[in-house]
Amino acid sequence: MAVEGTKDLPNVRVVTGGPFQATRNVFREYFVQVEPSDIRESAVVDTQIFAEAIAKRLGITRRFLGDERHNPKMQFFNELMKEMLPDYGIEVIETPRAQAGGRSISASLSREAAAKGDLETLLANVPKTTLKFLLGAEE
Repeated sequence: MAVEGTKDLPNVRVVTGGPFQATRNVFREYFVQVEPSDIRESAVVDTQIFAEAIAKRLGITRRFLGDERHNPKMQFFNELMKEMLPDYGIEVIETPRAQAGGRSISASLSREAAAKGDLETLLANVPKTTLKFLLGAEE
């Protein structure tokens, strides 16, 4: 899905995430209800792994972050990355969220739409490659 969705971008390379994909093994607090300040230790470790192992090996010098003003936990994580990553020579660029139907596109909105079977919202919020995957379409 990622390869198909980025094949028109010559400067993008898709690599497997290994045991740290989605940070589930290191940053468990992201996936449960906790206060933003309670994620600091895991967020620091996650950022260090990115900077020292992933970015260094892949030659990453910029990290793009989506604006997270509606998600306090992710906003906290973004602020931490903006504080830490420049020390590793990584520029942090925060971009505004894309909009659809007057709302910010988000994974949680898309998951909610998928659970409800709301194809209209899904069509407006996910790339065609993701929609094909969600609907189980085969090439």
